Amino acid sequence: MTTPTLDEQIAELKRELALRERAFPRFVASGRMKQAEADRSMARMKAALHTLLAVQAVMRDGARVVKIQLQAALDMQREPRVAVRPVGPHGEPLP
Repeated sequence: MTTPTLDEQIAELKRELALRERAFPRFVASGRMKQAEADRSMARMKAALHTLLAVQAVMRDGARVVKIQLQAALDMQREPRVAVRPVGPHGEPLP
């Protein structure tokens, strides 16, 4: 058996979430599952989906994101640093 692709994993999580969204209310109503358990399970599945979607975005946009971060780092090195001085509630400089 081959390892499922990232797209396949995302599709499977979406399918499973849709199934649970239909089934869990019946399970809770029948006493087969407590509402808190259903909520935790859904939260875990949604978190897993969001994680895979984030991985997919990094894989898709990673090179662009890295380039932007490197450019920002270079720009920070070239620009003069700004001194931050504390001020009071009326904008007066504090010692």
